[in-house]
Amino acid sequence: MEKRVAILVLLLAWSCAVPAFAQLVEVHGFRVEGQQVVVEYTLTGVEEGAPLQVSLHWLEQGSTRENDCMAVAGAVGDQAAQPGRRQRIAWDLLADYPMGMELPGVSFLVKVRRTVAQPPIPEGFVLVVVGSFRMGSEDGEDDEKPEHEVAVSDFLMGKYEVTQRLWQEVMGENPSNFRGCPDCPVEQVGWHNAVEFCNALSAREGLVPCYNSSGEGITCDWTANGYRLPTEAEWEYAAGGGSSGRTNSAGTDSEEELVKYAWYGANAGRKTHSVGLLSPNRLGLYDMGGNVFEWCWDWYQEDYYSSSPRDNPKGPSSGSYRVLRGGSWANTANRARVAGRYGSSPGNRIVNSGFRLVRSAPSR
Repeated sequence: MEKRVAILVLLLAWSCAVPAFAQLVEVHGFRVEGQQVVVEYTLTGVEEGAPLQVSLHWLEQGSTRENDCMAVAGAVGDQAAQPGRRQRIAWDLLADYPMGMELPGVSFLVKVRRTVAQPPIPEGFVLVVVGSFRMGSEDGEDDEKPEHEVAVSDFLMGKYEVTQRLWQEVMGENPSNFRGCPDCPVEQVGWHNAVEFCNALSAREGLVPCYNSSGEGITCDWTANGYRLPTEAEWEYAAGGGSSGRTNSAGTDSEEELVKYAWYGANAGRKTHSVGLLSPNRLGLYDMGGNVFEWCWDWYQEDYYSSSPRDNPKGPSSGSYRVLRGGSWANTANRARVAGRYGSSPGNRIVNSGFRLVRSAPSR
């Protein structure tokens, strides 16, 4: 594995990126220390103590698509600038890409942004930041093709599936089959039930409900600050880990390791389990695979990907079925793939289907 990293860095010597904010950043070069790739840079043109955010990205040769380097340490992240001082970022390449990288060449990009005070993230939610990804899978089912470029805007996503406890508090009853476990996900709720819950919770917390009308004529106000279901694109982007290091299942590329991330047929014992017991994916989201299928906003259409828009797609305008994602306690590992798509009548209340919440991100 170290040999692969060494080859990578030799290639980098021939493909040094022009850094973003060139007036601020001078990249000096790259080298290998064990399994780490070390990037050194100097900041210029900024005042001492300026609040800056530093990030590292890699690009494949000939491509403009930026991939985030996540497992980084050193002079990176939110920090005070140290103008004129040579600084270093150490990237643990194999932590982000356990199988190594066999590419014809890559380049590094060091980005520097001024930081501003961020609105607080609500408890129990994760901020999923804007990014693009390849949605679908050419190796999957027909409804996962063609694989295509999609970009999503910032949004907040619940760390956990909606639990029986929360449903009971808001709706005053519990429709679940697997009762007696208040921290297990609520199930036997249809798409319409999930929409009703979103509006009820929004009203309880003084937020503007997202959904209007009723029955099949439900519309969504995407500017409202209340709770809603994720779009299919938002769900897949978040489940796969964002724009960098997308995984085949939520948290892992390995079927052997799936038991660490998902309750499914091999380890669930034919029942749901309390949310958050297994490992999260790289965004800090739990149970994105397994436990219960999760309702999404979109109407299900098998060939939708051939005409889907690139930016924030929201699915077809009509249909007979709504999208379900993520697999469940009753299904095989294949159903837990992040690209897997399934449809069900919005009125179906199924023993292995639930949902998680999304909100619009606060302005930054």
